[in-house]
Amino acid sequence: SRTVNLFYQQGNRYNINTSSFLTRNYGAKVVYGFPLSEVNRYSLGLGYRHGMMAPYCSSPIEFKNFVGNPANGRVEINPSFCPGLDPTVPVNVPLPTLTYDNIMGMIGFAHDTRNRTVLPTRGTLQQLQLRVALPIGSETYYKATWSQFTFVPLGAGFVYGVNSLVGIGGAYGDTSSLPPYEHFFAGGPSSVAGYQSGTLTPLDSNGLSYGGEFATWVRNELIIPNFLGGPSAQHSYRVAFFLDAGNVFATPGDFSWDGIRGSYGIALTWLTPLGAMRFSYAIPFHYQPGDRLERFQFSLGAYF
Repeated sequence: SRTVNLFYQQGNRYNINTSSFLTRNYGAKVVYGFPLSEVNRYSLGLGYRHGMMAPYCSSPIEFKNFVGNPANGRVEINPSFCPGLDPTVPVNVPLPTLTYDNIMGMIGFAHDTRNRTVLPTRGTLQQLQLRVALPIGSETYYKATWSQFTFVPLGAGFVYGVNSLVGIGGAYGDTSSLPPYEHFFAGGPSSVAGYQSGTLTPLDSNGLSYGGEFATWVRNELIIPNFLGGPSAQHSYRVAFFLDAGNVFATPGDFSWDGIRGSYGIALTWLTPLGAMRFSYAIPFHYQPGDRLERFQFSLGAYF
């Protein structure tokens, strides 16, 4: 197979719970997939990304330090007018703008024995992916993830499902750290329910989510038989009790069991013409003061 992707992105934050800044990038990538057997497949790809990042006056110091470091790309200093001690009198504060051109190499492996791709009831999907920003570009870093979905029939229509992920990233060469746009985020119905999306991460100097270089979470589900709707609705919805745990850490060395957050609850996944809708009600536990909790959550386009 061959997949060609063209993209253009512009925004002022990564998600609703991060500090604001200006970012704009565009690029392209091509990925080839090669089957090794009926259930095994590997992929190779190459991509190009041109980007620009610039802080606002209110952006966190961590972001300003990365953008202002010449080791991370081309830095241009521009005059900016920011509020001073007297909010009515702006102060000229030089702020950096970072531009970069990255060449990305990609390799992946997938093992898939699921009985179907949508709402499976048995089998497993394991995926290993590695992305490396090559030295011929402005930045040099790597990002690797391993994820798996496993479904085990328990009898009488009950199924045990487990979804887990481990992700790690870092810089090499002259680049100071993993770029902020490659950071991991967790929290929300697609990772650890019961916590606001993207809030299970280290915080920046503004007290908002900054992301990290190491992520791990696991989601356990006891999927119950579909009692409503008859045979025609057998594969159109799913109800499950779940137990989630995980977090994101600044670096792998910062991992600690005390830092793991957890939740349990019940979830409904419903397939619609617009995509899969997931409704969940979670009760968080092992949370800490300052964690942003959200018991009822809704997502569109994800099914597990």
